[in-house]
Amino acid sequence: MNQLDSEGKPEFTPVPAIVRAVAILDYIASKSSPVGLNSISRDLGFPKSSTLGICRTLTAEGLLVQDARREYGVGIRVVRLAGRHLAGLDLAQVFHRLLDSRPSINKTTQLAVLDGNHVVYLARRDATNGLSLPSTTGRALPASTTSVGKALLAYVSLSRLRLLYPTDDALPQNTLGSAATFSSLVAELELTRERGYALDRSETVRGVLGVGAAIFALGEPIPVGAVSFAEADTNLVSPRDISELGSRIAGLANDLSLLLGG
Repeated sequence: MNQLDSEGKPEFTPVPAIVRAVAILDYIASKSSPVGLNSISRDLGFPKSSTLGICRTLTAEGLLVQDARREYGVGIRVVRLAGRHLAGLDLAQVFHRLLDSRPSINKTTQLAVLDGNHVVYLARRDATNGLSLPSTTGRALPASTTSVGKALLAYVSLSRLRLLYPTDDALPQNTLGSAATFSSLVAELELTRERGYALDRSETVRGVLGVGAAIFALGEPIPVGAVSFAEADTNLVSPRDISELGSRIAGLANDLSLLLGG
């Protein structure tokens, strides 16, 4: 008769061989080069005989590969499985799922992707402060004035950036705070890469501060999107508060990147 847990449900008993197989995959994936059977058995504390059987099975299934020295590395099937999973993920769904899984941030939080020299907003969570923003879902705004846009442009090559903004006249001037020249934009993007987040100080909407960071995915050298927080009245936000907001949005972007394998 099955044992019951505290909720009266049958207790779950993990299958030891599968638990060991997952541990072996995790261990090998954490190494920068193939590892031998002795190292796997010793470091994980598994009997050598059962470790060999599991490694052979994983190799036969394409989850591991064995080189000429009979050492093990991660197989192509693992990469294919990860790729299929990531291909099925919708960025907006991942964004909402992550926000649903944690306590309320209570900041207007936005998700956007780059489209030429504009950003298109895919999703948004409004805070309770009633902040009015033009970045409704599906709307495009200039990338050079928004924090999400600058977070994304920071990873665009200089030659590509010049194609997006061939003259200083190509830089939109939404407010007096918007970047006025190509060189000033380049300097801002360099600073964005250094600190890990971008700022929009009343450049899109007067009196609104935006703090954004880029999202990366598995196998993608450039960001797949960016997230931002919006804060009202930039005059009341201290440099220390801005730095804290930057750290928080960079952390959120990193969590999203991890969910996407980046």
